[in-house]
Amino acid sequence: MNQGERRKIRTSLPDGFVPNEKALAMAAAVKLNPHAMAAEFRDHYEANGNLFLDWQAAFRSWIRKEIKLKAARGGQGRFL
Repeated sequence: MNQGERRKIRTSLPDGFVPNEKALAMAAAVKLNPHAMAAEFRDHYEANGNLFLDWQAAFRSWIRKEIKLKAARGGQGRFL
């Protein structure tokens, strides 16, 4: 790390977390309800107290996991 660069630290889920446009578009592109996914995501991480460096990236990973689960269930997602 160069002098003057700040190292990111893991944080808890920010109050009022809202997925950004990139994440919303990613979910909508595969016909998942991004708002329902975001609500479950927030509840899960508030309940478990996980820490992440980048919460937007964590939500995109949540979407990717749901896409895989949807495919495994023959196209039936939980967030339609």
